[in-house]
Amino acid sequence: MLVVDDDPVSVHLLEIILDRSGYEVEAARSAGEGFQKMAANRPDVVIIDDMMPDMTGGDMCRQMKNDPELQSIPVILISAGLRVQDAAYIHRVGADYALVKPILPKDVIKAVETLLG
Repeated sequence: MLVVDDDPVSVHLLEIILDRSGYEVEAARSAGEGFQKMAANRPDVVIIDDMMPDMTGGDMCRQMKNDPELQSIPVILISAGLRVQDAAYIHRVGADYALVKPILPKDVIKAVETLLG
């Protein structure tokens, strides 16, 4: 599992939630670092914050879905912003699931379990 978020507090909370549920978690603080980590170790799911300074999560997701090597990796897009509540935006960027911050632990686990089957 890979968490891509520029906010260290959000990353830490997601790491705790996922770790306690038995998932191995890697973190990246930017889209660029996220792509590097995906190249080195393909995650089962990527959780991406939509509001990052170097590249939006939506743009990162769209690039992943256009890359034959990465397109099969499920993406959960998260944000405190309103875009993740817009079904047209989620469809346009190709995210598989969207969650609005603040996120409840049970919602994170439900999203991951839904995507992993």
